[in-house]
Amino acid sequence: MVDRHVHDMKDPGLTADIAQYRARTTTQEELTAQAKKLKERLHSNHDDLIATTHRLIYARVPTRLFRRVFADKNPPLTPCEGLTCIDAPPPHVPPLLL
Repeated sequence: MVDRHVHDMKDPGLTADIAQYRARTTTQEELTAQAKKLKERLHSNHDDLIATTHRLIYARVPTRLFRRVFADKNPPLTPCEGLTCIDAPPPHVPPLLL
């Protein structure tokens, strides 16, 4: 009904503006739907990334750290000589290898 009244007005500028408005509204709806899907994928990927990171930290790193700390090439720990353990410098901690 509105289209018929606009057409009866015979205003090409108004007709073009209405057509452009409808096209932009359709595009806006499509982009909003795509953004929603992309946001869901982003959250899902972030959750998977966190899960993978946790598996790497809790499964791989302790094994490597254990092997490095308790390997035969490391010298045995010596007790504090002439110092209380509080005054002693902290022991050397090897860097984590990922």
